[in-house]
Amino acid sequence: MKTKNLNTMKSNLLNRPHRSLILRLAFIGILSFAAVEDSYGQYNDNTWQSIKTDGKDFYTVKNQYEAYLSQQYPDSIPTGKLGNIKNYFRMVNFWKKRLGIENDSTSFLPYIQSINNQAYMSVCGATDPANWELVGPANLPSQTNGLVSQVLYDPNIPDSYLLCSDHGGIWKNQIAGNTWRNVTDVLKIPGLACTEMIRNPFNNNHIIVSTSSTLHHGDFPGYGQGLIESFNNGNDWGIMPSFPNSDYPAILKVIADPNDVNPVDGLTLFAIGIHKLYKSINTGLTWSIVNNLPALNQNTTYTDIEIANNGDVFLTRRSLYNDIDGQLFKFHNGTWADISSKLPDFQKMKLSKPYNGKIYATINNYKIYKTIDFGETWTKVNFTNDNISEMSGEIEYSPTTEIIYIGSVYLHYFKDLAGTNTLKTLNTGHPDVRDIVL
Repeated sequence: MKTKNLNTMKSNLLNRPHRSLILRLAFIGILSFAAVEDSYGQYNDNTWQSIKTDGKDFYTVKNQYEAYLSQQYPDSIPTGKLGNIKNYFRMVNFWKKRLGIENDSTSFLPYIQSINNQAYMSVCGATDPANWELVGPANLPSQTNGLVSQVLYDPNIPDSYLLCSDHGGIWKNQIAGNTWRNVTDVLKIPGLACTEMIRNPFNNNHIIVSTSSTLHHGDFPGYGQGLIESFNNGNDWGIMPSFPNSDYPAILKVIADPNDVNPVDGLTLFAIGIHKLYKSINTGLTWSIVNNLPALNQNTTYTDIEIANNGDVFLTRRSLYNDIDGQLFKFHNGTWADISSKLPDFQKMKLSKPYNGKIYATINNYKIYKTIDFGETWTKVNFTNDNISEMSGEIEYSPTTEIIYIGSVYLHYFKDLAGTNTLKTLNTGHPDVRDIVL
């Protein structure tokens, strides 16, 4: 039977930056080992799950369980036991960074209670430095109800929102009582997830959504159903009949051309999948594949697309296997060009919405570049605290405030000033920001 060394697994799964905490836990573990030896028969591979319910000191249960593992599996852990024990280390890695934040508690129980009692909502109140307000979903019994991947507001109806959960369909809030209902269950599409939700600027009731999931595969999309749309402000939904949903169901993003002032013949739309770029010039009545692109690097997939106010289209591709083959394309005056050489080598890139030629981009999760001339030149944005990481989510630039927001595990933001900037972080626990809408 294949086995895996316990110490190796611990080294891979525990969070290395918290070294002082790890040393402290190791010391406590030595003190509690004797107690575990005396009560060997009371422990098994599932004992650690008692942390969720019994309210014991988190560190005590943690150290007793790890002492049990050392005694039960002194050399290696059987492959059949790894799944459950890996879940234990994932749980420890997640919670040890949060204990002691709230009321100096070292117990797991207050965190579960605060979630169940919605006490966690207080972190989004007026005392927050960014003045954020939680609008929903609310009145949920726990935080294990799904991930919100996209959000869309109604400019004509205050406090009216649509949100899409990853693998849970689209939800619409009922303003009276701040309750939510699923509006896509009637489609009978299991695991429906969204990657972009857009509203027709000339028909407020018309909403188009690209469907796929990037939860487990980064920018490599999972199950989807192409494009779906609603003609009554998100109350009822149907599959867009003209889009090749059966041939290409997983769509990473759909976008409308903001330069259409009054499209008599229809709105111009672009939609990207893994390896194809689609375009419609009549609000999705017909679609064509864009083929006049520059050469595509091998083992790359489409990642992002944005349209500037001068009509330029920017399109990015991600390298699946290395850090150098990412690509940035620009469409200008009817011609596509590969402008990747204007930037350092990169694996992937996410773009902010362009404003008057200014675009911000995250590169390889930890660098930010900007252009102020529609992509002709790019410069690196420098920070005083150069410890940014995992900025793989959305990036948005507000021309009103000059603030740039970056979605990741936390919400990063900074105001772009001359010289070196300070990157700030809004931490409300573990928000995992996946969409930012200005």
